[in-house]
Amino acid sequence: MGRRSLIGVLLGAFNLLVYLFLLAPIAVVIIASFNSSARLSFPLEGVSLQWYRAFLANRELLEALRLSAVVALATTALALPLGLLAAFAIDRYRFPGRDALSAFLLSPLLIPGVVLGIGILIFYASVGLPISVWGFVLAHVLIASPYVVRTVLASLARFDRSLEEAAMSLGADDLRTKRAVTLPAIRPGLLAGGIFAFMTSFDNVPLSVFLATPTVTPLPVKIYADLDSHGIDPVFTAVSTVLIVGTLALVLLLDRYVGLERL
Repeated sequence: MGRRSLIGVLLGAFNLLVYLFLLAPIAVVIIASFNSSARLSFPLEGVSLQWYRAFLANRELLEALRLSAVVALATTALALPLGLLAAFAIDRYRFPGRDALSAFLLSPLLIPGVVLGIGILIFYASVGLPISVWGFVLAHVLIASPYVVRTVLASLARFDRSLEEAAMSLGADDLRTKRAVTLPAIRPGLLAGGIFAFMTSFDNVPLSVFLATPTVTPLPVKIYADLDSHGIDPVFTAVSTVLIVGTLALVLLLDRYVGLERL
């Protein structure tokens, strides 16, 4: 075996180990969700859907799931226009502080979630803002908007501005040109940003754990709190499997309409 072939084999083995390391926990959770026993044992003692039925019968988990979905949808609805406007400002205009604005919009991704959560909690307390669904939404917009900004900026960088010039030369005003030419062209970036914003909000724990209350508790925080107080419950394997399938569906949607290789 030649030196180049040996290196190829070693790289292939290393890649395989990395994939196993990443996928094994997911596979274990999915398989365990169908176990008929309350004990997490392998091989399975039997195959059953009882943990999925238990999930559907658990009103607290369903309410937490509904809350997470509402917060994520509202976060996405706010992050998309804010991120779009910020991306246009950075891409199309040259103004003092432009680079600082770009760095500022990226900063929520660089600040640890714990630090951000403490800061937002102190801010809410100082202005008298109660912890509610909208309190979660405003906090999540802060960490979701940068994804929209980055994906839209990537689409604008590939956009041919001569198309706008052609539309305006035919009599279209600036607003109509943006609506009829620019927005359809950067739609993949908007879709990608929206999906990233939704996923970022839905499964957030470091920030949400500081804002959760007994009456306003998103699903990830609910699972974390129950695991901490009651230990491992097989129902959580079913919940996790549902979330895994939902995430996979969003990734496939992203690949279908945007293409993961373009991100």
